[in-house]
Amino acid sequence: ADRRQMDLAVDAGLILDDPLPFAGNELVVIAPLAGGGQNGESVRGLDALAGNGVKLALALPEVPVGGYSRDLLQNLEADVPGLAPGYASRVLDNVVTLEPNVRVVLQKVALGEVEAGIVYRTDAETEYAAGKVAVVTLPERSNIVAESPIAVLRGAASPQLADEFVRFVLGEKAQTILSRYGFGSPAALQPSPTPEKR
Repeated sequence: ADRRQMDLAVDAGLILDDPLPFAGNELVVIAPLAGGGQNGESVRGLDALAGNGVKLALALPEVPVGGYSRDLLQNLEADVPGLAPGYASRVLDNVVTLEPNVRVVLQKVALGEVEAGIVYRTDAETEYAAGKVAVVTLPERSNIVAESPIAVLRGAASPQLADEFVRFVLGEKAQTILSRYGFGSPAALQPSPTPEKR
């Protein structure tokens, strides 16, 4: 769900053509419904994330949503009036668990094991999350657009079939399906620079 992972594949010479974005997503803060998590706190606003003793779950920094979450906190500190200097650091000090993926962050919040977490909007809108988590929408100017790129692998066993699949995913029918599940249209990504040959 990020360009960094695709760039690694491009740099390694694994990709046949330029990657293209096929879906966009945004981040939300989620908190357990009905009174919060273990310490009874109820996180319903951005300032509460930096409160003393609030327990947060984030994904690991190397996981796409984890990297985006850290960028988001920096954006919020810079963009949102009323959030004190050092906001991002104070929020990160409240992280009590780092998870390998976004689904585990969602699960920790839904079970009330933590007071809040940062996930993709599409995860917060799943059937599993319904009735278990409240969503704190983030200011659009501070939010991160998570883009998912797609490309055919250079070593694909069936390159023609792989190319047809990419065209399907980029086409109207697949985009309608993705939209139904809460994904947005991604902004156009610039092609990765071609690695210089030595």
